Amino acid sequence: MSPFRRVIRRTYIALIILLAGFVITCLMFLVWEFKCDMPTDEAQRVLVWVVKVTETRELAKSGKLGDIDAGLRSGPRPHVIGLDHYRIVVRQTPDGYDVVIKPTGWCFCRSTFILRDNGKRLETVHPLSGGQGSR
Repeated sequence: MSPFRRVIRRTYIALIILLAGFVITCLMFLVWEFKCDMPTDEAQRVLVWVVKVTETRELAKSGKLGDIDAGLRSGPRPHVIGLDHYRIVVRQTPDGYDVVIKPTGWCFCRSTFILRDNGKRLETVHPLSGGQGSR
């Protein structure tokens, strides 16, 4: 095989690899755009408030927290805004309970909300920056 054909073949392979990388990047952007379209501020405004009220009500009623996620999903449709994109996990701590509102699936663009100290303090974990914010 001549050196010229070898160069042409390598150029074609390099172009195919670049094209494949471009297509994969475009697909990742489309998935991110359409699967992660729930804004964080909407989830924080609606879902965090509903979970906080539910947590306060359950603690006042029985002193314990059950499965908040199942309780909110068991009601009539439509469910609370954000339940399609988030799940609610209750963790018991030495000081009480932490309620963690996690994004479902693998979406790396949604924040995680943590209600600490039995709902008195909200902590937000931003996935892309890894930073935390408290309220």
